[in-house]
Amino acid sequence: MNLKKPAALLLAAVSACLLLSGCGSLKKLEGKSLTKEELLSGYQTSEARFIKSVALHDIRYNLYEDHAELIGFLSTYNTAVLTVPRVVENKTVTAINPKGYIPDCLDSVTFEDCVTSIGDEAFRGFTSLRAVTIPESVSHIGAHAFEDTTWMTAKQSEDPLVVVNSILINGQKAAGEVSVRSGVTCIADGAFEGNKTITGVSLPGSVYVIGNSAFSGCKGMAKLRFGMDPSLVMIGDGAFSYTPLTTIKLPAKVETLGAGAFAGCDELARVDLPGALTSIGETAFYNCASLKTIELPMNVSSIGKLAFYGCNDLTSAFVFNRECDICTSDDTFGSNPDLVLYGRKDSTAQAYATACGYTFIAY
Repeated sequence: MNLKKPAALLLAAVSACLLLSGCGSLKKLEGKSLTKEELLSGYQTSEARFIKSVALHDIRYNLYEDHAELIGFLSTYNTAVLTVPRVVENKTVTAINPKGYIPDCLDSVTFEDCVTSIGDEAFRGFTSLRAVTIPESVSHIGAHAFEDTTWMTAKQSEDPLVVVNSILINGQKAAGEVSVRSGVTCIADGAFEGNKTITGVSLPGSVYVIGNSAFSGCKGMAKLRFGMDPSLVMIGDGAFSYTPLTTIKLPAKVETLGAGAFAGCDELARVDLPGALTSIGETAFYNCASLKTIELPMNVSSIGKLAFYGCNDLTSAFVFNRECDICTSDDTFGSNPDLVLYGRKDSTAQAYATACGYTFIAY
């Protein structure tokens, strides 16, 4: 019996399925594979002292004590091909974040290998932008950074999952069950935001970060799967807000759950939080009306304001950290008068229950 032909047909069928579902192709990822540290650094706020703003060749820059940032174009800018300078007045250009005027003439842009960050909507609406050269030094690409450009449209026609330096920066053209290919380390801010055609997402174990609003408003996304031995450590603000997820078990290494991460998921009935989790952001589970119980692991040291506000079916919450920071001046755990808080005697959970009029049971 000849097994080669059936095997070939099976491989072709699998490949076709991958392409039709919007899960990236089998081709090798282009660019650098970013480390966890490089990705997380993109979410840290710079505290460098601002010096002044300058204009050079009709481009505006902000200068700080340790770097320069491209912040926009003057209305007199008229150059088609742009290579962003490495240095402006002795300050290395590391950030690209243009706002305001959009020059119709800009056809091509190249960044030097000193650039590490491209901001939210940096080139959104630059419809004539056809060619973009992004160096391996870039470890953060903000939400919708290249939306509505000729370059992005061309990339989407090649693969509905657009990946740069192992960051999946755009999945707006994906549909159905999406399987992100191995090697992707980050789902960028807003990558799938508002995509109502995807029904489920499978993430590989290589993903460290799910960015802010990455899947927010994906109204058809009812399933979320994590690959073997997931590396995920951070879930950004609003990452899965307003999606129809019903259950979620977060991977073991997740440490940070951002503000509004699951806000408005009114069908979410069960959440399993990992032991590595250290903080729960403000409004993280805001208006998760179907959530009935929650267990907060020992390492959770803070619960943000209104984290469980509007969880009207929440009847039990277990707080294992005796000194967990819980704000007593707001309704962190919703407004269900039948809520019972479980925790250690003389703990912050007991103090919260007493201050807000909830039943407390020591264990």
